[in-house]
Amino acid sequence: MATATTERTERIEAQLKALPAKPGVYLFRAPNDTVLYVGKAKSLRPRVRSYFRAGDARRGLDSLTSRVDRIEVVVTSTETEAFHLEQNFIKRHRPPFNVRLRDDKSYPYISVTVDDDFPRVMFTRERHRRGVVYFGPYANAKKVRETLDVLNRVFRFRPCEGPQPGRHSGIPCLDYHIDRCLAPCVAYVSKEAYREIIDGVIDFLSGETQPILDQLDERMRAASERQDCEEAARMRNRLVSVRHLAERQAADKRAIGTVDVIGISSADGTAAVQVFPLRGGRLSDRHSFFLENVSGQDMDSLLEAFCLEYYGSAPSIPPLIVVPPDAGKLAGL
Repeated sequence: MATATTERTERIEAQLKALPAKPGVYLFRAPNDTVLYVGKAKSLRPRVRSYFRAGDARRGLDSLTSRVDRIEVVVTSTETEAFHLEQNFIKRHRPPFNVRLRDDKSYPYISVTVDDDFPRVMFTRERHRRGVVYFGPYANAKKVRETLDVLNRVFRFRPCEGPQPGRHSGIPCLDYHIDRCLAPCVAYVSKEAYREIIDGVIDFLSGETQPILDQLDERMRAASERQDCEEAARMRNRLVSVRHLAERQAADKRAIGTVDVIGISSADGTAAVQVFPLRGGRLSDRHSFFLENVSGQDMDSLLEAFCLEYYGSAPSIPPLIVVPPDAGKLAGL
């Protein structure tokens, strides 16, 4: 055992001495060749050697360095190139000592299949398909299903599965008869009219709630004037539901614009991140995340790691991201 430890120490020392003073990416590998940690550096030599320097008090560092069997480096032309290569390696190897989102694939989203002739509006836990617009992630699945239920009652988009509507029976299903679908499967609504409905759904989920509120209020008043009590009551119920949903998911702050506001807290080896997305000046939701492998990481490093993973796979990035005032290192992102 002592001989194996000595051989390991000598091997690592030799690798440390041979490190170039150039920008690049370094990978710490275990005896079975598993990647334990991936990092980037402006200069590989001082950065990598700092992990094995005696007296380093960073939490969790001993448990990492004691498992390193060999060091692999990739020299890059610039620090920017190293930055992108690091992210590719992290996504590929999922190293156990890198900070990352916990259960990041489990968050619920609302997806709109805009490339379909008659798009669907669905609950999903994925966000990688082309031709799909995603909203979220949301805090919990129950909230997503409640939102979809209200939207379906108001907009009456088709709830059936598959890229084409209906079950090819030639008659509309029960959803049409309970006023939950416009029956595009039997051509009761044109593609153009249905597309306008989907545009309304997208606008609503993007924070533009006032147009649908005005439309429902107008339809309710028109039904009341012609003494159609059943239609007026239906529009009233939909109006109440949409108002409740809009109040729950939006706080009006129009002067701010399109922004993501990020807050982060770390204590006792755990970290939590809150993302407040404002779209068109409206606070549309709050997203909660937890980070793994945060021991020994300062707040700047945690925030940088979160932003890289979160926005690296996001369908869109807002023009402004607001972070805590002491997160100075993020200025270069």
